[in-house]
Amino acid sequence: MRNTKSIFVSVFGATLNLLTLRKLLETKSSRSEIFAYWVGSLLLTLASGSIAMAEVVQTNESNPSEVYFAASTSDLMNAGASTLVGVAHNGYTPYNGSSTANLNDGSTGTASVLNTAAFDLDGVWTSTYTLNTTLNPNGYDITSVQTISGWAAPRRNQSYELLVRTVGASVFTSLGTFSYTPGGNGGARITLTDSTGKLAGNVAEVQFKIASPGAGAETVYREFDVISSASTNPINPPPPPLQIAPNDPRIGYSDYARLVTLNGTTAQFDRILAGAQGSLQNANPAARVRFRTDATSIVALLSTGSLGATQGTGVVLVDGTRTDTFDAGGNNSTLTVNVLVSGSGYHNVELLLPYSQSVQFTGLTLNGEATFQTMPDRPSTRWIAYGDSITEGFSASDSAKNYPSLVAAAKSWQVVNMGFGWRGLKASGASGSDGTAISSLNPSVVTVLMGYNDASAGLSATEYRTDLEALVGKIRQSAPTVPIYLISPIFSINNQTLLGAYRSQIEDLATHTSDANLYWIDGLALGINAGNSATYLSDGIHPTDAGFALIAQNLAPQLPATPSQKVTFNSAATVPITTTAFTIMGSALNVMLNFAPTAGAMTVINNTGTNGINGRFTNLPDGGTINADYNGVTYSFTANYEGGDGNDLTLSLIKPFTQWEAQPGLFSPAQMADTTVSGPLVIPQNDGYANLLKYLFNINPAQPMTSTDRAALPVAVIDTTTSPGTPYLTLTYRQNSLLTGITLAVQTSPDLKTWTTVSPDLSQQVGKDASTRDPIMEVGVKTNGVPKLFIRLNLTMP
Repeated sequence: MRNTKSIFVSVFGATLNLLTLRKLLETKSSRSEIFAYWVGSLLLTLASGSIAMAEVVQTNESNPSEVYFAASTSDLMNAGASTLVGVAHNGYTPYNGSSTANLNDGSTGTASVLNTAAFDLDGVWTSTYTLNTTLNPNGYDITSVQTISGWAAPRRNQSYELLVRTVGASVFTSLGTFSYTPGGNGGARITLTDSTGKLAGNVAEVQFKIASPGAGAETVYREFDVISSASTNPINPPPPPLQIAPNDPRIGYSDYARLVTLNGTTAQFDRILAGAQGSLQNANPAARVRFRTDATSIVALLSTGSLGATQGTGVVLVDGTRTDTFDAGGNNSTLTVNVLVSGSGYHNVELLLPYSQSVQFTGLTLNGEATFQTMPDRPSTRWIAYGDSITEGFSASDSAKNYPSLVAAAKSWQVVNMGFGWRGLKASGASGSDGTAISSLNPSVVTVLMGYNDASAGLSATEYRTDLEALVGKIRQSAPTVPIYLISPIFSINNQTLLGAYRSQIEDLATHTSDANLYWIDGLALGINAGNSATYLSDGIHPTDAGFALIAQNLAPQLPATPSQKVTFNSAATVPITTTAFTIMGSALNVMLNFAPTAGAMTVINNTGTNGINGRFTNLPDGGTINADYNGVTYSFTANYEGGDGNDLTLSLIKPFTQWEAQPGLFSPAQMADTTVSGPLVIPQNDGYANLLKYLFNINPAQPMTSTDRAALPVAVIDTTTSPGTPYLTLTYRQNSLLTGITLAVQTSPDLKTWTTVSPDLSQQVGKDASTRDPIMEVGVKTNGVPKLFIRLNLTMP
């Protein structure tokens, strides 16, 4: 049986009826007739679009005899041919005397004899044939390829990808993936041709990527033939290598404290903090150099300073996975880092700079064909990890294995490692310069792990607390609400008594502070103790790689992915946050009450700038509800991010009906005592709407309704846009956001006599009232197949 298949690509996709095609193949003897019918069917199916035909034409043939098809003895890659100069096979495991040498020996071999064929039990390997471009500098034009298989048992199915590399190119190009599964015993042949007469031009190498043709299937291959001629088309020389400068906009930098130099020759980081030990000022742990490219040859160029580094090992990440490290420990030297990528296409490449060496990035050298794309942004949560050599990562084997890098990777955070060897609070915290530097880095989260160097210097517990409070105070001047986690010193074999006193001071400070966003984490609970210190501490002080991993494992859960923003109200006049600009970095709001609220709005954020609040708390959308407790009573508030003078966050107490009636601007005390004026069922304005309904729609019951008030009343429509094809009978109305203590139900009737309470098929907020900021609600029921239906709201109050 013989059949021909052409490969088509539809611009919008299509599904072919393969059953119809099979019947045609069984009844039509003319290959051209079958081809014309298939194309005609496609054109009928895709009459409103267009199709594009690829160049490759695959012809499949089978025969009951396993060595029926003849092999070429003069093809391009036949063994001994002058056009073949090299053969490489990867992943091939010979079975029972079979050999890849049989794939291009010019013979299909002997029936049922494996040592005249190629057979690998798993059926997966790659064969690459290198052609003689010295003989033909322009390479070869391939006109056809045939692959022959066969065996006395069902081992003739084929599946492979065919690739070529042209002269001067550094990567292979795929011509497609081809398979043929006739099943059964005997021989099979796939022949690949092209209507133009040329499958590929200027070819220097041919590669077959063999794949398993299916579950439990195995293939005995007998010959690969590539028919070609010497190419007469000249090859353009490959473009020269690309030299990319550090200030090229296609290069990105992140997770650094400060980028102090960026020009055509150098990108240089430093760590801001004054009085750093030696050149540690210019060592920026795990600062990232980032780019996205399809380059196949990538060389990063670096130079080092004169730190006398204790650790100069950086890390290479490709598509987020560690692929290599590089040693930048030498002083005043240059360094080239060869970045290895696998597979074609674009890759995200990142260099993580060492933690204890001054390293400058001086550019990239890429293959001349390389192009760039925009690199994905780093995560928005930005963690500033402040501390001494333990935070810096002293004794970690590379810049990705200190605890800040490990925690940040686990939580998908940016991290700026502000750990400094030999750093203590005495010089930095008391003056506050470190706190000012930290707050300038736009932190989302701050951690502080300090104490060993202070203890070694004999700093008393009282002095330690004073300096720590000064550090926190300086951070708060520019970062008033950022969560700060004070991590008490981890276990150390030295200075245990003084470190214990420091831990007590940290716990007391965080527990008894008025700073609602100051937290405490017990460093002794991070896993290292006297019993395991020999394993987890390298010198009794600094963690090993395993020690850092243990700390990260226990610390990460205590740094919430969405840190809580705590605000405390001692009275309705309390304003917890006053700032010229406020950005919410993915945190939730936690409201603490120290009094019993009555009425009116409380200001959470007094935004004195001209712009609005950037972002929303994760648990509180605009118009949403939040609860807070005081003396065992739960109070509910509704949020308004346009409150106060228009750009503040305010919370309004949700009022029961009677409190709503009695609020200023509605009923006076005398009216509240008059049962003909106030009360849920009274209609003081004789407009048909009782006070309870006006409570629902937030309309002033003490005065006649305005046109704006009437626009808030329910409007019935047939909604066909929310879910096309499903009509809903709906009511749209303004709903008081301070509503509480009532029951609202949707009822329907076929005749305006019998009403039934139903669960609405549609219930959604469709907007916000421009004047009151209350939500505009839409509720409705499906009307498919219903000849007549009425809808209403039923409001009850206990």
